[in-house]
Amino acid sequence: MEAPVVGFWDPDSPRASSRPTMTPPAGPDAPAVVRADLAAPSTRLEPDAPLDDAEAILNDMAAVFFQNKAMAAERHTADQDETEVRVDNETRYRALVEQIPAVVFMASIDKGIGDAYVSPQIEASLGFSQSEWLQDPIRWYQHIHPEDKTRWSADAAQMFLSGNPLKSCYRVIARDGRVVWFQCEAKMVRKGDGQPWFIHGVGFDITELKETEHALHEEQKQLQLLEDVASKANEAKTIAEAMQFAVERICEFTGWPLGHVCFVSEDGQQLLSSNIWSLTTENSFLAFRESSAQPVSANAAGLTGRAFSTARPAWIKDVTTDPNCARHAAASQVGIKSAFAFPILSGNSVVSVMEFFSKTFCPRPMMRWQNWWPMSAPS
Repeated sequence: MEAPVVGFWDPDSPRASSRPTMTPPAGPDAPAVVRADLAAPSTRLEPDAPLDDAEAILNDMAAVFFQNKAMAAERHTADQDETEVRVDNETRYRALVEQIPAVVFMASIDKGIGDAYVSPQIEASLGFSQSEWLQDPIRWYQHIHPEDKTRWSADAAQMFLSGNPLKSCYRVIARDGRVVWFQCEAKMVRKGDGQPWFIHGVGFDITELKETEHALHEEQKQLQLLEDVASKANEAKTIAEAMQFAVERICEFTGWPLGHVCFVSEDGQQLLSSNIWSLTTENSFLAFRESSAQPVSANAAGLTGRAFSTARPAWIKDVTTDPNCARHAAASQVGIKSAFAFPILSGNSVVSVMEFFSKTFCPRPMMRWQNWWPMSAPS
């Protein structure tokens, strides 16, 4: 008679009638341990076998379960380790990116705004938090300077069509209205099958550099202006001729349409209109020119009086609201808004004052006017 399988009872055994019948399942549906036991004679135990042999077989059978459990634990640990490594790498990458003194950005092409990133530097540069910036997918385009939008659109389209990196400078309007210059470099990354995947790039704030470049450029333009005026003054037959050229050239340089020259009276007590005006084609200035024909006290608190008495440039942001401007009514009538004037010196003495007017509110002109007028021109 076959020896019973450990853990089960043989129905042919004399003792079967006194115990529950437990026949092990066979075939492909049998548990792995049972199938292995049925196929392995070494796992059978004689009825009179020593207890140590029975414990050994039970230990062998139990080891299969412990082994499976260990393998599952190993797989779980491996998956957990892989997740931790991925999270750790992402944390390190984010920490590295967020230390870069620039705005780093990434946008998925096929997953939409939900899979986008911008570094925290966006807030320092433009005044928008990360979440605010990412909530609106077209915020970037909305804040590009109007004069740069067409160029940005063309550059972006070229990147999408050709796959070539985008490299250019753009002006962006910050939340508080500041103009911020960015040197942008972006690249489109493709999947293995060549389809567009995502765009990543970086924007460096180069505002300070651009402002320095602009200041240097303006300085060069001023030097060229002064050189032109000095050269013309030396060639002119009269001071009036040189003055006329200077007024025209300064209006061209500043973009202010109206310029005028006042001479100091012989007694030094008044400023007199010289009838030297810029050659503007706007007839609307005629009323203002007529009001400027009246002599002005050299010590007056108005625009030309301040330039004369202080021997320094004077500027009025809004002529129409300046209580010291005697011509504010006429200025308001013709639409003049801002004005500036500067003295022309011969040695330490002011010999004339030039004044200029604009129909828009303009910032104070940053120009070096003092001590530049060459008085060697013949009278």
